[in-house]
Amino acid sequence: MANGKKILVADEVAYPEIASEVLRLKTDLEREKFTVKIKSWPATGNAASLWSYLVAEYTTLGQNLAGALLIGKIPAATNLSTNETTDHVYWNMETFRDVTKRHIWVSRMAGELYRERDAVQLKRVL
Repeated sequence: MANGKKILVADEVAYPEIASEVLRLKTDLEREKFTVKIKSWPATGNAASLWSYLVAEYTTLGQNLAGALLIGKIPAATNLSTNETTDHVYWNMETFRDVTKRHIWVSRMAGELYRERDAVQLKRVL
């Protein structure tokens, strides 16, 4: 597809309840000429392993990864320069937590602080 690839990284706990909304978003993005992959992210996964996963996708020949959308309780990390929590730590595909370079974009949709209400709120934003 012409506009590159987007990955929808969904919290594995919430995903079963929001699957139809995530699939609708995938279809909407495909209509906009993006290639879209849905990745279920384990609750045990950490920020460094998420960054490594994105780097692997980015460096795979022919992928043309443009960005990712984190959906639900997906790990966050602090940047190296100011120690602030930000999703910009995932934008640099060369050095984890370095926010001085931006190779892809990453954004986030999150629900409540309480896991039992996550899916309800995520359905509303999706």
